[in-house]
Amino acid sequence: MSDSLGLSIGATNLAAAREGHPAVIRASTLTLFSHRPPEVGLCGGDSGILLTGFVDRVGDPVPLVASDRSTHRAERLVAVALDAMTYLAGGPASTAATTYPAHWRPQMVGALRSALAHKQLVSDAVAGLTALQADPGLPSNGVVALCDFGGTGTSITLADAAAGFTPVGETVRYAEFSGDQIDQAILTHVMSGIADASDTDPSGTAMVGSLARLRAECRLAKERLSSQTATPLAADVSGFRSDIRLTRGDLENLMRGPLLGLVEVLRETLQRNGVRPVAVATMGGGAAIPLVTELLSEHLRVPVVTTPAPEFTAARGAAVVAARGQIEETATAFAPAVGSPETALAWSEEPVTDADITEPYVDDYAEPTTDARPDVVFAHEEAVEEESAPSRRPLVLFSLAALAALLAAGALIYTWRTPETATTPVETSAPLAPPPAVAPPPAPAPAPPAYTPPPRQRVVTQAPAPRQRPAAPKPAPAPAPPASPPPAAPPPPPPVQQPPPAPPPVIPTTEIPIIPGLPPVTVPVIPGLQPQQPAQEEQPQQEQQPQQQQQPQEIPQQEVGP
Repeated sequence: MSDSLGLSIGATNLAAAREGHPAVIRASTLTLFSHRPPEVGLCGGDSGILLTGFVDRVGDPVPLVASDRSTHRAERLVAVALDAMTYLAGGPASTAATTYPAHWRPQMVGALRSALAHKQLVSDAVAGLTALQADPGLPSNGVVALCDFGGTGTSITLADAAAGFTPVGETVRYAEFSGDQIDQAILTHVMSGIADASDTDPSGTAMVGSLARLRAECRLAKERLSSQTATPLAADVSGFRSDIRLTRGDLENLMRGPLLGLVEVLRETLQRNGVRPVAVATMGGGAAIPLVTELLSEHLRVPVVTTPAPEFTAARGAAVVAARGQIEETATAFAPAVGSPETALAWSEEPVTDADITEPYVDDYAEPTTDARPDVVFAHEEAVEEESAPSRRPLVLFSLAALAALLAAGALIYTWRTPETATTPVETSAPLAPPPAVAPPPAPAPAPPAYTPPPRQRVVTQAPAPRQRPAAPKPAPAPAPPASPPPAAPPPPPPVQQPPPAPPPVIPTTEIPIIPGLPPVTVPVIPGLQPQQPAQEEQPQQEQQPQQQQQPQEIPQQEVGP
């Protein structure tokens, strides 16, 4: 196996794993010195500056303030702590990968990536499943539920084994079951026993330093109970010093309630995603507790897969990821270039040579080709019209015939309205310009233009029969004009005009000369006694009617004999 290093970042511990070297784990604390390199983990002495809690502050724009009033960005402190872990694990390696908590927000991952510019980052869920797949093994199909028991909470991640353990949904964080809470529960249990055995007040100010040391003893006792059934716990609190016996049963009673809550959250996560797990994988320090494996297997009815040292699972998985990345990069570096004679393209079984490469874009490229897409040649407008004229000739002839029929219809309407020119044949000819594609509906048209068209085709039309509206002839080529035009039909009578309103009745009169040399005398006309005079024009009679209405009163009427 190649020299690869895996680093794991946790809120409580930092871990490093390397092939051929013992795994290293340290608390997530950093001590800065002025005369030597920083050290990771708890360090004694008062010469350094101790910084804690920086892992959960990654991505926070507000820096941490040290005891000497100096400020530090959290992601920068993580980078310094990882460098210190690298030297504890044997120094820099050829390849390295670092894991980050799967429940981190994207801005936290981005901040850490900027601080670790040249290091490979991978989620601890992916790294843990990779390590468990390598040893002891995971199912190759179905959904695997991964539970990461950390110091500040438990993360639940569902992964599809058939798709390379791709995560299904988002990681669920359950903070009610964690290593810190178990330590606090053990400390409370021990302090209640000390209070019953002595008169010591746990809330006193002098108990602060003693409680910090007792809490560390409780954490060590919890770790020993993972492999032992009972362990002594040294208690030294303000004059009370004794060894308290702690059993695994006591530990299980303290953690059973929070653990059952975690099982219920895991069930809800599976139901929400609509899946049923084929196995449960566990990692982190809490996975070493036997009760965790027992309750998960009892309630979910599936096998539980873990390792003897689950606190190093993420770091060892990171080392495997780094080794695989190195193998892939090496294979890519030694692979021949695409298009070289040694290899062929994916869609070809023969290597690509220089003869297969063409250059279609050349400045002096003017030779005709037989390609499926020939060159586009632009012609002038006149050439295009001459070339397309034969194909448009039937359409032009049809348009000319339609225009001739339209003009003939207009001429017939015009002759029908003008009786004087009704018997005169109307000669029309098609103009040179093509008509519109769609002829307008027949309508009264004005007289044809007064110009002599060139002799082409003559259409002779006749007036229609009396009192019949002419119908538009069908568009057809007009016959040649006959030698002598056929006799014209009698013109239609002029339109009947409505007479003006009748004037008041007028008594008909006549003028009879009585004495020569004197004006004639006007007398009324009696029908049957005197023949009527020839009818005069209508217009002068109407003009004289007003004068004839006044004359009968001035001149007496005389009877005229037969």
